[in-house]
Amino acid sequence: MKHHQIITLLGFLAVLLPGLQGCSNVNVKDNQGFNLVDRSHLYDLKAWSFRGRLAVKSKVDSWSAAISWQHQPEQDILKLTGPLGQGAVLMTMTAQGLKIDQGDGRVEFSKNPDQLLADRLGMFVPLSALKFWVVGLVQPGVEFKVTDSGFEQSGWSINYPLYMQVERELMPHKMRVYKDQLQLKLVFDQWQ
Repeated sequence: MKHHQIITLLGFLAVLLPGLQGCSNVNVKDNQGFNLVDRSHLYDLKAWSFRGRLAVKSKVDSWSAAISWQHQPEQDILKLTGPLGQGAVLMTMTAQGLKIDQGDGRVEFSKNPDQLLADRLGMFVPLSALKFWVVGLVQPGVEFKVTDSGFEQSGWSINYPLYMQVERELMPHKMRVYKDQLQLKLVFDQWQ
Protein backbone atom coordinates (compact mmCIF):
# COMPACT_ATOMS: atom_id res chain seq x y z
CA MET A 1 0.00 0.00 0.00
CA LYS A 2 1.39 3.42 -0.94
CA HIS A 3 2.10 6.09 1.66
CA HIS A 4 -0.74 8.44 0.54
CA GLN A 5 -3.22 5.53 0.58
CA ILE A 6 -2.26 4.71 4.18
CA ILE A 7 -2.71 8.35 5.22
CA THR A 8 -6.11 8.48 3.48
CA LEU A 9 -7.17 5.27 5.22
CA LEU A 10 -6.03 6.56 8.63
CA GLY A 11 -7.90 9.81 8.04
CA PHE A 12 -11.05 7.88 7.13
CA LEU A 13 -10.75 5.76 10.29
CA ALA A 14 -10.18 8.86 12.44
CA VAL A 15 -13.47 10.29 11.18
CA LEU A 16 -15.34 6.99 11.42
CA LEU A 17 -14.23 5.77 14.86
CA PRO A 18 -15.66 8.61 17.00
CA GLY A 19 -19.06 8.02 15.36
CA LEU A 20 -18.87 4.32 16.14
CA GLN A 21 -17.95 5.04 19.74
CA GLY A 22 -21.04 7.24 19.99
CA CYS A 23 -23.20 4.26 19.07
CA SER A 24 -21.96 2.35 22.10
CA ASN A 25 -23.57 4.85 24.50
CA VAL A 26 -27.07 3.60 23.71
CA ASN A 27 -29.09 2.80 26.85
CA VAL A 28 -29.75 -0.92 26.18
CA LYS A 29 -32.02 -3.08 28.32
CA ASP A 30 -32.54 -6.83 28.37
CA ASN A 31 -35.93 -8.17 27.40
CA GLN A 32 -37.73 -8.70 30.69
CA GLY A 33 -40.59 -10.58 29.10
CA PHE A 34 -42.32 -9.35 26.00
CA ASN A 35 -45.62 -7.56 26.65
CA LEU A 36 -47.78 -6.58 23.64
CA VAL A 37 -50.35 -4.81 25.81
CA ASP A 38 -47.74 -2.29 26.97
CA ARG A 39 -46.88 -1.57 23.31
CA SER A 40 -50.39 -1.22 21.85
CA HIS A 41 -50.27 2.60 21.97
CA LEU A 42 -47.49 2.45 19.34
CA TYR A 43 -50.11 1.62 16.68
CA ASP A 44 -51.07 5.31 16.95
CA LEU A 45 -47.61 6.53 15.92
CA LYS A 46 -48.02 8.56 12.73
CA ALA A 47 -44.32 8.70 11.89
CA TRP A 48 -41.13 6.99 13.01
CA SER A 49 -37.73 6.21 11.56
CA PHE A 50 -34.64 4.21 12.38
CA ARG A 51 -31.15 3.55 11.12
CA GLY A 52 -29.38 0.28 11.67
CA ARG A 53 -27.89 -2.87 10.22
CA LEU A 54 -29.55 -5.83 8.58
CA ALA A 55 -28.22 -9.34 8.02
CA VAL A 56 -30.15 -11.88 5.94
CA LYS A 57 -29.24 -15.54 5.79
CA SER A 58 -30.93 -18.31 3.85
CA LYS A 59 -30.03 -21.85 2.91
CA VAL A 60 -28.44 -20.62 -0.34
CA ASP A 61 -27.35 -17.02 0.30
CA SER A 62 -26.43 -14.46 2.92
CA TRP A 63 -25.83 -10.72 2.82
CA SER A 64 -25.77 -7.66 5.02
CA ALA A 65 -26.54 -3.99 4.55
CA ALA A 66 -27.03 -0.73 6.36
CA ILE A 67 -30.73 0.06 6.56
CA SER A 68 -32.71 3.21 7.10
CA TRP A 69 -36.50 3.12 7.31
CA GLN A 70 -38.79 6.12 7.41
CA HIS A 71 -42.46 5.47 8.14
CA GLN A 72 -45.05 8.13 7.34
CA PRO A 73 -48.86 7.84 7.21
CA GLU A 74 -48.93 7.49 3.40
CA GLN A 75 -45.68 5.63 2.71
CA ASP A 76 -42.68 3.72 4.00
CA ILE A 77 -39.27 4.53 2.54
CA LEU A 78 -36.47 1.99 3.01
CA LYS A 79 -32.90 2.40 1.90
CA LEU A 80 -30.48 -0.52 1.89
CA THR A 81 -26.81 0.25 1.37
CA GLY A 82 -23.93 -2.17 0.97
CA PRO A 83 -20.46 -1.77 2.51
CA LEU A 84 -18.95 1.72 2.09
CA GLY A 85 -22.16 3.01 0.51
CA GLN A 86 -22.07 0.69 -2.49
CA GLY A 87 -25.15 -0.84 -4.07
CA ALA A 88 -27.85 1.42 -2.61
CA VAL A 89 -31.45 0.34 -3.19
CA LEU A 90 -34.40 2.61 -2.43
CA MET A 91 -37.81 1.04 -1.78
CA THR A 92 -41.02 3.02 -1.44
CA MET A 93 -44.11 1.18 -0.20
CA THR A 94 -47.56 2.80 -0.40
CA ALA A 95 -51.13 1.52 -0.39
CA GLN A 96 -50.78 1.15 -4.18
CA GLY A 97 -47.73 -1.16 -3.99
CA LEU A 98 -43.93 -1.25 -3.87
CA LYS A 99 -41.46 0.67 -6.02
CA ILE A 100 -37.82 -0.49 -6.06
CA ASP A 101 -35.20 1.92 -7.44
CA GLN A 102 -31.75 0.36 -7.79
CA GLY A 103 -30.18 3.68 -8.75
CA ASP A 104 -29.04 2.57 -12.19
CA GLY A 105 -32.14 3.67 -14.06
CA ARG A 106 -34.02 0.45 -13.32
CA VAL A 107 -37.23 1.10 -11.40
CA GLU A 108 -39.73 -1.67 -10.76
CA PHE A 109 -43.25 -1.46 -9.36
CA SER A 110 -45.69 -4.10 -8.14
CA LYS A 111 -49.07 -4.04 -6.44
CA ASN A 112 -47.83 -7.03 -4.40
CA PRO A 113 -44.85 -5.77 -2.32
CA ASP A 114 -43.99 -9.11 -0.74
CA GLN A 115 -43.91 -10.90 -4.11
CA LEU A 116 -41.77 -8.24 -5.81
CA LEU A 117 -39.28 -8.38 -2.95
CA ALA A 118 -39.25 -12.19 -3.10
CA ASP A 119 -38.59 -12.06 -6.85
CA ARG A 120 -35.65 -9.67 -6.35
CA LEU A 121 -34.11 -11.39 -3.31
CA GLY A 122 -34.84 -14.97 -4.28
CA MET A 123 -36.41 -15.47 -0.82
CA PHE A 124 -39.68 -14.43 0.75
CA VAL A 125 -39.42 -11.56 3.26
CA PRO A 126 -42.75 -10.31 4.67
CA LEU A 127 -42.22 -6.57 4.10
CA SER A 128 -45.87 -5.68 4.76
CA ALA A 129 -45.63 -7.32 8.22
CA LEU A 130 -42.12 -6.02 8.96
CA LYS A 131 -43.38 -2.43 9.21
CA PHE A 132 -45.21 -3.54 12.37
CA TRP A 133 -42.64 -6.05 13.63
CA VAL A 134 -39.74 -3.55 13.65
CA VAL A 135 -41.70 -1.40 16.13
CA GLY A 136 -42.40 -4.45 18.32
CA LEU A 137 -46.02 -4.88 17.23
CA VAL A 138 -47.97 -7.71 15.64
CA GLN A 139 -49.49 -7.20 12.20
CA PRO A 140 -53.16 -6.29 12.80
CA GLY A 141 -55.83 -8.75 11.75
CA VAL A 142 -53.47 -11.74 11.61
CA GLU A 143 -53.42 -14.45 14.27
CA PHE A 144 -50.38 -14.59 16.55
CA LYS A 145 -49.00 -16.39 19.58
CA VAL A 146 -47.02 -14.58 22.30
CA THR A 147 -43.66 -16.12 23.30
CA ASP A 148 -41.19 -15.24 26.07
CA SER A 149 -39.19 -12.82 23.91
CA GLY A 150 -41.67 -11.84 21.20
CA PHE A 151 -44.33 -13.64 19.20
CA GLU A 152 -45.05 -15.98 16.30
CA GLN A 153 -47.14 -14.80 13.39
CA SER A 154 -47.83 -16.22 9.90
CA GLY A 155 -45.32 -19.00 10.57
CA TRP A 156 -42.53 -16.55 11.49
CA SER A 157 -40.82 -16.28 14.88
CA ILE A 158 -40.08 -12.69 15.90
CA ASN A 159 -37.78 -12.17 18.92
CA TYR A 160 -36.57 -9.02 20.66
CA PRO A 161 -33.57 -9.90 22.87
CA LEU A 162 -32.65 -6.26 23.60
CA TYR A 163 -34.48 -2.94 23.82
CA MET A 164 -33.20 0.63 23.92
CA GLN A 165 -34.63 3.66 25.70
CA VAL A 166 -35.82 6.29 23.20
CA GLU A 167 -37.23 9.24 25.11
CA ARG A 168 -40.10 7.66 27.10
CA GLU A 169 -40.39 4.52 24.97
CA LEU A 170 -38.60 1.20 24.92
CA MET A 171 -37.89 0.41 21.27
CA PRO A 172 -36.21 -2.69 19.83
CA HIS A 173 -32.42 -2.57 19.79
CA LYS A 174 -32.04 -6.09 18.37
CA MET A 175 -34.59 -8.17 16.52
CA ARG A 176 -34.47 -11.67 15.04
CA VAL A 177 -37.01 -12.91 12.52
CA TYR A 178 -36.85 -16.45 11.24
CA LYS A 179 -38.85 -19.08 9.43
CA ASP A 180 -37.58 -22.42 8.12
CA GLN A 181 -34.17 -21.73 6.55
CA LEU A 182 -34.46 -17.90 6.46
CA GLN A 183 -33.12 -15.58 9.18
CA LEU A 184 -33.19 -11.80 9.42
CA LYS A 185 -31.25 -10.00 12.12
CA LEU A 186 -31.70 -6.31 12.72
CA VAL A 187 -29.66 -4.04 14.96
CA PHE A 188 -31.30 -0.66 15.50
CA ASP A 189 -28.65 2.02 16.04
CA GLN A 190 -30.93 5.05 16.16
CA TRP A 191 -34.69 5.60 16.52
CA GLN A 192 -36.76 8.75 16.02
